[in-house]
Amino acid sequence: MWTDIFLSNKESILKAIDAYKDSLDELSELLEVLNNRDELLNAIKEYKNSKF
Repeated sequence: MWTDIFLSNKESILKAIDAYKDSLDELSELLEVLNNRDELLNAIKEYKNSKF
C-alpha cells in the first residue's frame, strides 16, 4: 500500500523532502552563527514568520 502511494506521488514527495532539507540547512546555519539565546530566539521567530 505505502509503496503505491509513494510511487504515485513521487514528484510531490521529492519536492516536499527537498524543501524540508532546505529548511533544516537554514536552521543549521542559524545555530552555527548565533551564540546567545536572545539572538537565536529572534532568528527563529523571524524564520517562522517568513515561512508560514
